[in-house]
Amino acid sequence: MPVKQYLLLLFLTFFSLASVAQNKYTLSGTIRDASSGETLIGATIKITGASAAGTMTNNYGYFAITQPEGNYTVTVSYTGFIPITKTINLNKDTKLNEELQVGNDLGGIVIRANNRKNENVKSAQMGLEKIDMKSLNSI
Repeated sequence: MPVKQYLLLLFLTFFSLASVAQNKYTLSGTIRDASSGETLIGATIKITGASAAGTMTNNYGYFAITQPEGNYTVTVSYTGFIPITKTINLNKDTKLNEELQVGNDLGGIVIRANNRKNENVKSAQMGLEKIDMKSLNSI
């Protein structure tokens, strides 16, 4: 085959590979506490759909996940807060900033103890022995 045919075959191969490759987009954002506005460190973000992935927010409440184009279900959760679930179409780089509401407040723990006195132990018992003076001088 002549060089032109090799170049044409090579060009068509690369062109077909580029058209088959999937576009990947980034879902990113910040997760905050709805009542205080503070960022939530270590909040969990799970994404399920054509492919699944997950991540946690960093020290600034920020996260980023790169996935192929498609429809996904995103769940944001954090201990003590009500999780949020959303459906998104990831067809471009997308921002998802969420504020989580505080969940059920667990009541404080009350510890009660019944203080039973042991009647057998009234006071510390010490050994006592009487020694007369003659015995004491001989020691």
